[in-house]
Amino acid sequence: MTQLNGYAAHFNADTSAVIIERLDISDRDVCREAQRWTTGERGPIVDDPDLLAAANLTNFVTEAREPDLMSFSQLRDYITELRASGYNVLDHEVGLHRKIAFPFVTLVMTLIAVPFAVTTGRRGAMYGIGVGIVLALVYWTMISIFAAFGQGGLIDPILAAWAPNLIFGAAAVYLLLTVRT
Repeated sequence: MTQLNGYAAHFNADTSAVIIERLDISDRDVCREAQRWTTGERGPIVDDPDLLAAANLTNFVTEAREPDLMSFSQLRDYITELRASGYNVLDHEVGLHRKIAFPFVTLVMTLIAVPFAVTTGRRGAMYGIGVGIVLALVYWTMISIFAAFGQGGLIDPILAAWAPNLIFGAAAVYLLLTVRT
């Protein structure tokens, strides 16, 4: 089913993926104008417009919502609804767990910054700033890579959301314990 500018089109295909039937519906609320085309010897056939007069277009179209635009509870409920309908919800689950994990980025980055702040020494402040920028870019890249792994089903969605925090958090603890003051 595709929807373009208020029009819905439903395609039926045979096993070789050749379209054998197309049904266009051109009213958002009530399907009052329906046209059906079938391939074959008879050519185009226009059905009675009242055929689908009682059908509501919302029966044909599902609304896809973005996980980033929902609150935690809305996304959790949406995942439950999609899972009950049989949809793959891995990308939404990763988004749900990222809503919890992402605020901890600031804490982890602060913990990593402390050892560099106290050991600038001869290298100067610009060295610390440069290292901070590189670490931030690596962190952001890891967040994206692990999210892609989670959405692809290669790792658990919880691990996909929390792995960058765990890796950089462990590095921060190591740096804090081994820093020379």
